[in-house]
Amino acid sequence: MSAPLRRGERSGHEDFELGDGGGPLTDKLIALVLDGVKTATTSLMAEWEWDDRALPEPGSRWALIDGAGREHGVVETRAIRVLRVADVDDDFARDEGEGDGDAAQWRVGHEAFWARAYPQLEFSDETLVVCERFELVERFGRTGLDADLPIESNRAMDLTIRPLSSDADAAAFSSLNGQWIVEHFVMEEQDRRQLANPVAAYIEPGGQILVAELDGRVVGCVAIVPEGDGAAYELSKMAVVPELRGRGTGRQLLQAAIECAR
Repeated sequence: MSAPLRRGERSGHEDFELGDGGGPLTDKLIALVLDGVKTATTSLMAEWEWDDRALPEPGSRWALIDGAGREHGVVETRAIRVLRVADVDDDFARDEGEGDGDAAQWRVGHEAFWARAYPQLEFSDETLVVCERFELVERFGRTGLDADLPIESNRAMDLTIRPLSSDADAAAFSSLNGQWIVEHFVMEEQDRRQLANPVAAYIEPGGQILVAELDGRVVGCVAIVPEGDGAAYELSKMAVVPELRGRGTGRQLLQAAIECAR
């Protein structure tokens, strides 16, 4: 059996265990959850069996704990299904929010991750996976001094998602992504180059930058860039203003980026 799960200091709930168990991938996936982009996750049924743990039930609540042990919020399980990996559908793959356009692309990435983590396993169409849908129900202030922020139900917003078209759009793209990177990750030299001239970094090589506009203000953005011969695209920088995270803006941007790449 594995070590006991960490518990959130504020909520008291057990760790949701996203990604690589507290490493950089965990932090990236938590950021996607907080942004409302990631609403589903998958684990191997074998992991639950090895740890002799019962599967979550709808209504179960879990803490979002990053690699440094900070608790960012609480998610609630909405649905659980055990499927053959071959039966995971495109909608679920997209709802994982990691940039996969369909189940085939999702499967390649997930099996590569599991193979690194569990080299003793062999994967086939019959491999059983646990597919969980969840909802972010509580977000905690970054300083620990803020009041807890309950997540409002998504309301209809008159968002316009369109291609980047001006210097002001480019400046908003750079500003939003710069804030996102500093908040959740570490600004690297490649990030600096891309944000200094996003048109040269993404659009000129054949990619695209989309911005989400609300009441005349850019409130979110996403970039895609072609891979190899241009037959596929990589989802790159994406960011949403803090007050709209968890409200569906990121999900709409992700869907628009997938449609743009087709």
